[in-house]
Amino acid sequence: MRTLLFILIQVALFTLLAFWYQQNPGDLRIDWLGYRLEMSIAVFLILTGLLIGLFYTAIRLILNIFHLPSFFRARYAKYNQMRGVHAVEDSLVAYLAQDSRLLKKTGKYVGSFLKASPLNFFFRGEAALLTEDYPKAGALFKTLTQHDSMAFAGYYGLMRLALTQQDLSKAIVYADLALSQNPEALPLRKKIADLSLEIKDYERSLKEINILLRQTPKSISLLKKKSTALYHLAQEERSKNNSRQGLEFTEQALKITPDHQDLVTLHIKLLRDLGKERAAAKALEKAWQTAPQENYVQLYLAVKGTKTDLEKFKSVQNLVSFSPDHPESYLATANYAVKAQLWGPAHDALNKLIDKGIKSKAVYLLMEALEKAERK
Repeated sequence: MRTLLFILIQVALFTLLAFWYQQNPGDLRIDWLGYRLEMSIAVFLILTGLLIGLFYTAIRLILNIFHLPSFFRARYAKYNQMRGVHAVEDSLVAYLAQDSRLLKKTGKYVGSFLKASPLNFFFRGEAALLTEDYPKAGALFKTLTQHDSMAFAGYYGLMRLALTQQDLSKAIVYADLALSQNPEALPLRKKIADLSLEIKDYERSLKEINILLRQTPKSISLLKKKSTALYHLAQEERSKNNSRQGLEFTEQALKITPDHQDLVTLHIKLLRDLGKERAAAKALEKAWQTAPQENYVQLYLAVKGTKTDLEKFKSVQNLVSFSPDHPESYLATANYAVKAQLWGPAHDALNKLIDKGIKSKAVYLLMEALEKAERK
């Protein structure tokens, strides 16, 4: 709108000027050093316009001549940049295909055409890693860490290099450095958590897992890893005679994996260390209700302090009542009924197992033991 208004104003001014000149034509005379020049005003204006145009054209031509080198340099730089972009594309394809030969070649091209870009160190480092040239890979990734924009990739590459060489502790150090560049890199935190579990740094693993669980609180794999870390931490605390702290860890872990047999066993041991026999019995009853296990029977009898076979049978009956229809409950009942010479309950339990279609080795051994005991 402004441009149109400006053009209209110019047209109006030229129209007024032409009208004024038509009403007031005249001649121009110039005397200078004995020379006289006479011409009409119209010719003078035309010549003046031509001179101004020629002067402007000459100035522009001179400026363009002086700017030709920089022009060609810019064109050449743009050409190289385009070749560099194509080299990056080829390098990415080679990286995804894990083609070390092509990756090494295209990585050098990136450095040739994009001299300011550190991507060439990354691609060449990846190529060296693929060809197991570990010293070269390490040098290239370390160079990459000196570039702020690619420091994360450099430390990540060094972490992978350490993992290739089975140096898990060093891998965690480089993973921490990469994490300092990008604290939101959740896959990296997951890797640190896994590596910490492998090197038995359970406290660090638990810390990282808790951070990850804030993002994905329902992740089954993370919850299982948390339970594993808590289990091992409880073991460490028990070895330090700090059963109370160990018990806190097992209580947290049981909320995640209540059917973990080793975890339940450790939990019972910690309760007994603290003299909490009654709580240990209740914990076993709860565990039997969740997932009955054969070794829980022996633990339960130890907690109850039973001595005679009849007392043991009664305690077992109390335990199996929390999951009465489970095969393990019938097996435990039959076993201790035979020991207590209670043939009726033994037969009932074995018959129910057979009715359920359970004909395992344990069932046949109990039937044999019952038959021999009845003959005596």
